[in-house]
Amino acid sequence: GRAAGGGTAASTRCGSCDMDQHKVAGNAAFKEGRYDQAAQHFTAAIKLDANNAVLYSNRSGAYTSLGNYTDALADAERVVALQPEWAKGYSRKAASLYGLGRYADSVAAFESGLQLDPSNAQMTQALADVAAKLVAAERLYHAAAASDLPTVSAALQARVHPDGYRAPDGSTALIAAARSNAPGVVQELLAAGAKLGSRTAAGETAHLVARRHGYEAVSRLLPAEEKASFGALFGAAAKLAGGVSAAARELAEKKRPGPTGGAAGGTDPAARQHAELKSHGERQSRDEAELAREEEAAEQRAIESSLRTRAAEEERARRDEANRVDRVALAERQRIEAEERSAVEAVAAAEEANEAEARRAAAAAERGRLVEQLKADGNAVFREGRYSDAANLYSQAAELDPHNGVLFSNRSGALTALGAYDRALADADRCVELRPDWPKGHARRAAALHGLRRFRDAVHAYDRALGLEPTDEVLVAARRQSSFALAIEAE
Repeated sequence: GRAAGGGTAASTRCGSCDMDQHKVAGNAAFKEGRYDQAAQHFTAAIKLDANNAVLYSNRSGAYTSLGNYTDALADAERVVALQPEWAKGYSRKAASLYGLGRYADSVAAFESGLQLDPSNAQMTQALADVAAKLVAAERLYHAAAASDLPTVSAALQARVHPDGYRAPDGSTALIAAARSNAPGVVQELLAAGAKLGSRTAAGETAHLVARRHGYEAVSRLLPAEEKASFGALFGAAAKLAGGVSAAARELAEKKRPGPTGGAAGGTDPAARQHAELKSHGERQSRDEAELAREEEAAEQRAIESSLRTRAAEEERARRDEANRVDRVALAERQRIEAEERSAVEAVAAAEEANEAEARRAAAAAERGRLVEQLKADGNAVFREGRYSDAANLYSQAAELDPHNGVLFSNRSGALTALGAYDRALADADRCVELRPDWPKGHARRAAALHGLRRFRDAVHAYDRALGLEPTDEVLVAARRQSSFALAIEAE
């Protein structure tokens, strides 16, 4: 045999020392939430000590925290194989089975662990939580079989695994929904991660069940068939046009009249003198008569001038009186018009105030309508699993209504689904600030704290919510989940 000490002993001590260092580093990384690094340290330690059950147990816990439930289960089964009398191995196995949605197997593993350690309070609580999940999963299965979409949606929102219950014939909720020709339920289950490859005891998948019954709408979802499209339409046309033109000429002729002529005659001198004398007497008589007419006309003009003067004075007096009356009437009209304007302006001001208030009310109503529409759109895309789009829609709504606690609650839910737990917690805090007596805000806060691995704070937040709504089964189940997560943290 080999002697004690020497190179072999030194190598073993160094190897053991390295293993311990990796184990300590892995435990520290786990406690800080650096689960990937923790798993790497535990893997390095296992390479140095492949039969150390504690290392496999710790790595199983890290894998579970990373959501790698398959590898977590493999490590847990290795723990049970190495130390079948250690209850922790069954606890790790139960946790990974729970993550895989195998609730019945998880219950059995917890029961095995409690047989070895009956006084383990954390395992007892975890068993109760998983048993409750198994009951909820059975309700989900029967709701899917009955095409009860609201109940299915509520169960999935409460984080019940879609494959968490199998009927005696081996069918899952997805197979039951396909058998009931419920495409809406099928779509909801697929979005929640239901497995397409699950089979009944007879070997049928959900797709085969739908095809056998001729349920085309369900068949298209399991999985969606590829579609192809081809072909295009084309054509062109052109038109030509022309025109014509014409010209015309005009001719005109002008005719000129011929010249005309005439003759003149003479008079006798004696006759001409007699005529001149006669003409002189006639002119004198005409001058005297003209003078008499001018004197008469002058007198008439004097009379008329006097009459015109008096008439002008009377007209001026009449106009002055009329002007005075007009001024008095104008002043009265102006007074009345001023009063009327004041009354009209007062009415107009009142109407403008009413219209402004109506506009403000209409704007508020439109803003409220838009907020409700954005919220409804956000809820719709949230249900479709489009959490980023939902968060954007809730943000637009919150800009319009920054004191609406529901909007911050909804956005917190979307951010939690996206894994943005810090922002989700900020929105939940704002919701609680706006509506401190609303249990949903405390529940959102608890979900964000759970995502941040602050399980103890999450439990306290759920307690606040349950203090406001003690009969809410969803809150009770969520609190159990945080309590369960707290219970299975690495030692």
